[in-house]
Parts: sequence; structure tokens; C-alpha cells
Amino acid sequence: MYAILGATGQVGRAVVASLAADGHAARMRLIGRTPSADAPAGAAWHHADLRDGPAALAAALEGAEAAFVLNPVPVDAGDVHADAAALAGVIAQAVAAARCPRVVALSGQGAHLDAGTGIVLTLRALEAALAAGGARTTFVRATSFMQNRVPIARAALASGTWHAMFAPDLPLPAVSADDVGRCVARMLRDPDPPRIVNVTGAGTWSEREVARLVASLAGRPLAVEAVPPAHRAAALQAAGLGRSYAEALAQMHAAFEAGAAAFAPADLEVAGEESFEDVLRRALA
Repeated sequence: MYAILGATGQVGRAVVASLAADGHAARMRLIGRTPSADAPAGAAWHHADLRDGPAALAAALEGAEAAFVLNPVPVDAGDVHADAAALAGVIAQAVAAARCPRVVALSGQGAHLDAGTGIVLTLRALEAALAAGGARTTFVRATSFMQNRVPIARAALASGTWHAMFAPDLPLPAVSADDVGRCVARMLRDPDPPRIVNVTGAGTWSEREVARLVASLAGRPLAVEAVPPAHRAAALQAAGLGRSYAEALAQMHAAFEAGAAAFAPADLEVAGEESFEDVLRRALA
């Protein structure tokens, strides 16, 4: 049985879809706070809220041959790093209590670093907690998700201006969450998976290039305006993120711009197949 934490999230949904497409729906246990209305027929649902401690998650992981886990730090957390450490501890305790034989954990580019990467440190916290607990874990380190630009695209179409949180002409890698989910599903099915997997996208794109794609798909022009680094956290707060999360995300942007959060060597390198145009066309249709 495959246990999927965060089964209704953007990566979790892709994991579930990939496993179901390969005929494993009846072997899945979907874990979260709210059942999914579009869960595949035959998949079991198990309620677990990490804020309640490790017991419920341990029960959900009981009997699993492999489990997918991630660290779902809320965007309104008062202190994202404290919350990340607490949630990572709950996950690691649950994995140990359930004696789960294999774990696949969602992580990210730069998660091997102990400082200077902002929100990526929440992923580092999960890696550290699982490693300390001795779980046999595959860490899937993905670059930035293309889907994270979709709210920016919608706001830009509403205002006429793309507010770039990175230097507008700096090409950066990005990957579709669907490609990451397919990679996770592959690792779950592998009885002897690698320890570290880097997942990059099908190419690199600058903020200006993504804005042009959005404008082309929507059939209307978009101006591109760079948000100065000193103003990024405030802009992210204005968009609805809590202060701590916004500051950590702005710190990650700065690290990526400076090349200070590059991938470390991995046991397996995976390149996603979907382009930004693929993702944006679906999202904005």
C-alpha cells in the first residue's frame, strides 16, 4: 500500500493521478484533513492533521510499503521556521512509530544548505528530521514550481502589469508540479530508489519571458515591472502571505538570483517534460 500525505495538494494530486494511471488506485491511502471529491475509485481516505501530533499520521502510515510526505508550512505561520521544525518532527516521529520501510519526501533546490535560502530551510528541516530518525528516505529536490506563477499571472491580467519578484531578465529553472508528482510516484514504486533525486524543468525562463507567454495566451499586452528586493516581502504580504512566510520567500528569491541555492550533486537527475506554456495554457483556459 502507498500512503500519500497531502494528497489534495498540487504535487500530491499528481502523485495520486500517476499511481492511479498505472493501476494502483486500490493500493493507495490518501492522507489529509479534508477528503478529495475527485479521488480515484478504490483509494482509501485517512484523516490526519499534523497539528494534532504524530499519532494520527502514524496510524495512517501503518502497513504502508512506501509513503510520500511533505512539510506543509501554512502561509500565515507566525514563524515559518519554528513551524517547519515542529511539523517535520511530527512527520519523523510518525514514520518511526509506523515503522514505514520506505519514504519519499518532497524537498527542493538548495535544501542541502543550512542557511541563507529563506523558505527552502523549511524543506531542509524535513530532510534533517527524517535523516535523524533513521528512515530510509528518498529526497526529491525540485526546483521552483511553474504553478506558483499562476496567481501572479492572474493578478497581472487583472492589473495589466506583471510584478516581477526576480530580476526580470534573469533565466531561472522551473518545473511543473505534475512532473514532480510523476517522479515521486516512480520513486514510490521503486523497491530500491536512489537517496537524492534532483528534478529540474524542461528549460529556463525569465520573468519577462513568462509574462510574454501569459500575454500571448490571453491576447492582451502586459507591462513588466521589477519589484525592488527591499520591497518584495511587503509586496508578498500585500498578496496575502503572512509576514514570516513573505520574508522567507523574499530571502529565497534573493538566494536564487545570487546563484547561492544551486542544486547539489544527486544520485539521479530528472528533467521535467512540461513547458511553462503547457502549464499556463491549462491554468488560464
